[in-house]
Amino acid sequence: MPTFVALLNWTDQGIRGYKDTARHAEAFAAATQNLGANLLNIYWTVGPYDVVGVVEAPDDETTSAALLQLGGAGNVRTTTLRAFGREEMDRIIAQSRWLKILKGQRVVVRMVGRRCAGPVGACCKTPATSPCVSVTSLLKSALILPTLNATEPLTTSSVP
Repeated sequence: MPTFVALLNWTDQGIRGYKDTARHAEAFAAATQNLGANLLNIYWTVGPYDVVGVVEAPDDETTSAALLQLGGAGNVRTTTLRAFGREEMDRIIAQSRWLKILKGQRVVVRMVGRRCAGPVGACCKTPATSPCVSVTSLLKSALILPTLNATEPLTTSSVP
């Protein structure tokens, strides 16, 4: 389930009621449960934010609804961040369009949804319309892929 970090600052009303903050946190945890989310942790902090909450929710809308409900009580203002765990970040990196490899190798240009079966420029019969050419100008020896089997989809595991 997606994780969100909520950075909270007390309003004037909230700071006046600081003695009730633990009770408010329990009420927020119950409210998130009712919406299908889960308050994983809450921390009272020293620094630019007064409270930091970690919430799991099925989607952005559920998180937004929970935090709007919290903010609507008038005790805090929130800033919300989508947080990615290690496995999620690994998947994001795997979906990256380009892999940086040492320059000077024979290369194949690969783009998501397109294939070019030879070295840069070799498959470009009509340079103005070829998918290679538009990418070739971006490469300039910085972003390249080693020659791969053009019939296999590109994954991070297919890079030697």
